[in-house]
Amino acid sequence: MLPEFFQIGNFPVRSFGVLMMIAVLVGAYLAMRRAPRYGLDKDAVIELMSWLVLPGILGARLAYIIFNWQTEFAGHPERLWTLRFEGLTSFGALVLGGLGAYLWARRRKMAAAQVLDMMAVPMLVGWAIGRVGCLLNGCCFGRVCHEGFCAHFVDVGYRVPAQWVDIVLLSIAAVLVAWSERIALGKGQVWRVGTSFTLAVIAFAISRFGYEFLRAGTAEEYELGLASGRVIPSLGVTEAQIASLVLAAIGVVWLLVRRTQKGRSPT
Repeated sequence: MLPEFFQIGNFPVRSFGVLMMIAVLVGAYLAMRRAPRYGLDKDAVIELMSWLVLPGILGARLAYIIFNWQTEFAGHPERLWTLRFEGLTSFGALVLGGLGAYLWARRRKMAAAQVLDMMAVPMLVGWAIGRVGCLLNGCCFGRVCHEGFCAHFVDVGYRVPAQWVDIVLLSIAAVLVAWSERIALGKGQVWRVGTSFTLAVIAFAISRFGYEFLRAGTAEEYELGLASGRVIPSLGVTEAQIASLVLAAIGVVWLLVRRTQKGRSPT
């Protein structure tokens, strides 16, 4: 793949960092396009992004450290912080980024669920673009392969480009959420506040759950670079798959509960 685009002096411009910035910019653009429906303007979106991006990056890093403490960080405090966009996980970004959106909404005296709905499609698209960064960076790869659906990754050789599965599924999810909103509102149906964000979270969880099967291996395989994820021996799934199941279950329960309540649609 292409971990580094070019260098400016001694400073390497890494593909993952560039794709992360593109993800933020595209997400902001899509949010601006959706903002009028939610009673917001472009300036409000720019302000909101400042409450989302930095906490999201911090959360992504903290979650990665927690998930990989024993294998990468125990006894190595110098590895904890880096100025590069690496060692991140989207679960942490979802939690602290969502918290940032909630606090911003409270500050603006808005319903947090409505703000999160506005960000649902931009969030899915941003995650898909970020996964392209993983593909170029050569991280989060799939299992060893020798023919068929294979790609060559720097330092680890031929692997299943599992990132493409996540990219495609997240992109499809973004289209389906946007399409569902349009169809429901076009028919005058009630689209309850919080539905778009919940659907986006469920889609993210389903995509991540399936994607993990292509990249997970035993702890030994992970240490040898033969897999980019670790299966919990007693459970047969990864920590990310457990988190995905929890997220999806919470989302489904929330949708079922909301069906019994009165809701309102964005204008």
